[in-house]
Amino acid sequence: MRPWAGRAIACIGKPEADSGVDCRVNDPGTGLPVAGTPGWTASSTRMLHRTRLPLKSPGCYTFPALQQPEPVTYRPDPTRRAALRLPLVQGAVGAIGAGVLAVVAGGVPAVAFLVGAVVIATGFAMFGWRTSGRPPVAPAGRMFVRLLVGTALKWLVIGAGLVLAMNGAGLPAEFVLGGALSAFLASMIGLPWLLR
Repeated sequence: MRPWAGRAIACIGKPEADSGVDCRVNDPGTGLPVAGTPGWTASSTRMLHRTRLPLKSPGCYTFPALQQPEPVTYRPDPTRRAALRLPLVQGAVGAIGAGVLAVVAGGVPAVAFLVGAVVIATGFAMFGWRTSGRPPVAPAGRMFVRLLVGTALKWLVIGAGLVLAMNGAGLPAEFVLGGALSAFLASMIGLPWLLR
């Protein structure tokens, strides 16, 4: 490194015998010539001051080729994780409730409770597949259509599943709706923790 690196350089346009231009070192604080520089006179004219700036830090460059590679820390999208875990939590709540009902009320109410919770979990899984299961970068119109289609499919699955469980399979309606209500409550209570 040169001894004058980082200091202001004063170049005088008078030719000298060896280099053609006389460049002398100035003090960075005052801009005055460094003491002891030979041949410096106060009557010099046409002086051009230049400052050698320090190099930019690696993060300041805007060109991709000049940027330092950053370490990649993969963290999945919290909405995608919640869309995968929420139906599992709803199914687990249904299984726990069905286990309690199997001990207390018998097998048919337990199956009805479990079917109601599984229908709700299937509807939420359909919604998560249509919204969070797709690539996250898309135009706003496409994202809105995904939201609408996911919502319509969710309620279609839930409505058809509950009707088939109560009318088609002949399960007790109060236990089917109880399982559905418990799965809805599990989604409302558990979703803030699943989005962390």
